[in-house]
Amino acid sequence: DWPGNVRELRHVLYCAAVLAMPDIELTEQYFIDALPDVFTVQKTHHSAPATIEDTKLTALQRALEQTKGNVSAAARKLGVARSTIYRMMQRTDNKES
Repeated sequence: DWPGNVRELRHVLYCAAVLAMPDIELTEQYFIDALPDVFTVQKTHHSAPATIEDTKLTALQRALEQTKGNVSAAARKLGVARSTIYRMMQRTDNKES
Protein backbone atom coordinates (compact mmCIF):
# COMPACT_ATOMS: atom_id res chain seq x y z
CA ASP A 1 0.00 0.00 0.00
CA TRP A 2 1.44 3.35 -1.02
CA PRO A 3 0.28 6.10 1.37
CA GLY A 4 1.02 8.99 -0.97
CA ASN A 5 -0.23 10.01 -4.37
CA VAL A 6 0.89 8.63 -7.73
CA ARG A 7 3.19 11.59 -8.40
CA GLU A 8 5.09 10.93 -5.15
CA LEU A 9 5.37 7.22 -5.94
CA ARG A 10 6.69 8.01 -9.40
CA HIS A 11 9.21 10.45 -7.90
CA VAL A 12 10.51 7.92 -5.36
CA LEU A 13 10.83 5.24 -8.03
CA TYR A 14 12.59 7.65 -10.36
CA CYS A 15 15.04 8.65 -7.63
CA ALA A 16 15.65 4.99 -6.81
CA ALA A 17 16.40 4.23 -10.44
CA VAL A 18 18.74 7.22 -10.73
CA LEU A 19 20.58 6.37 -7.53
CA ALA A 20 20.75 2.62 -8.10
CA MET A 21 24.22 1.27 -8.70
CA PRO A 22 24.95 -2.32 -9.73
CA ASP A 23 26.53 -3.02 -6.35
CA ILE A 24 23.75 -1.38 -4.30
CA GLU A 25 20.59 -3.27 -3.44
CA LEU A 26 17.51 -1.11 -2.90
CA THR A 27 15.53 -2.63 -0.08
CA GLU A 28 12.06 -1.83 1.21
CA GLN A 29 13.73 0.32 3.90
CA TYR A 30 14.97 2.72 1.21
CA PHE A 31 11.41 3.45 0.14
CA ILE A 32 10.19 3.77 3.73
CA ASP A 33 13.01 6.24 4.45
CA ALA A 34 12.14 8.17 1.29
CA LEU A 35 8.61 8.87 2.53
CA PRO A 36 7.94 12.17 4.25
CA ASP A 37 7.11 11.83 7.95
CA VAL A 38 3.59 13.03 7.27
CA PHE A 39 2.84 9.78 5.45
CA THR A 40 4.25 7.44 8.09
CA VAL A 41 1.50 5.34 9.64
CA GLN A 42 2.27 3.77 12.98
CA LYS A 43 1.28 0.13 13.17
CA THR A 44 0.92 -1.86 16.32
CA HIS A 45 0.82 -5.59 16.63
CA HIS A 46 -2.76 -5.43 17.90
CA SER A 47 -4.29 -3.18 15.25
CA ALA A 48 -5.88 -4.22 12.00
CA PRO A 49 -4.13 -3.15 8.80
CA ALA A 50 -4.82 0.48 7.98
CA THR A 51 -7.30 1.10 5.19
CA ILE A 52 -6.58 3.67 2.50
CA GLU A 53 -9.15 5.95 4.10
CA ASP A 54 -7.45 5.56 7.51
CA THR A 55 -4.08 6.33 5.95
CA LYS A 56 -5.45 9.45 4.26
CA LEU A 57 -7.05 10.57 7.51
CA THR A 58 -3.83 10.03 9.44
CA ALA A 59 -1.86 11.98 6.83
CA LEU A 60 -4.43 14.80 6.96
CA GLN A 61 -4.38 14.96 10.75
CA ARG A 62 -0.59 14.99 10.90
CA ALA A 63 -0.29 17.61 8.18
CA LEU A 64 -2.78 19.85 9.98
CA GLU A 65 -0.96 19.33 13.30
CA GLN A 66 2.42 20.07 11.72
CA THR A 67 1.08 23.24 10.09
CA LYS A 68 -0.87 24.32 13.21
CA GLY A 69 -4.18 24.01 11.35
CA ASN A 70 -3.09 25.99 8.28
CA VAL A 71 -5.08 24.34 5.49
CA SER A 72 -3.04 25.93 2.67
CA ALA A 73 0.25 24.73 4.19
CA ALA A 74 -1.20 21.27 4.88
CA ALA A 75 -2.38 21.03 1.26
CA ARG A 76 1.10 21.97 0.00
CA LYS A 77 2.68 19.44 2.37
CA LEU A 78 0.39 16.68 1.06
CA GLY A 79 0.61 17.77 -2.57
CA VAL A 80 -3.14 18.28 -2.94
CA ALA A 81 -5.49 21.21 -3.49
CA ARG A 82 -7.03 23.06 -0.54
CA SER A 83 -10.45 21.94 -1.76
CA THR A 84 -9.32 18.33 -1.26
CA ILE A 85 -8.40 19.09 2.35
CA TYR A 86 -11.78 20.74 2.97
CA ARG A 87 -13.58 17.80 1.34
CA MET A 88 -11.69 15.32 3.52
CA MET A 89 -12.49 17.37 6.63
CA GLN A 90 -16.17 17.51 5.67
CA ARG A 91 -16.26 13.75 5.08
CA THR A 92 -14.69 13.21 8.51
CA ASP A 93 -17.27 15.49 10.14
CA ASN A 94 -20.12 13.63 8.41
CA LYS A 95 -18.79 10.27 9.62
CA GLU A 96 -18.63 11.48 13.21
CA SER A 97 -22.22 12.83 13.20
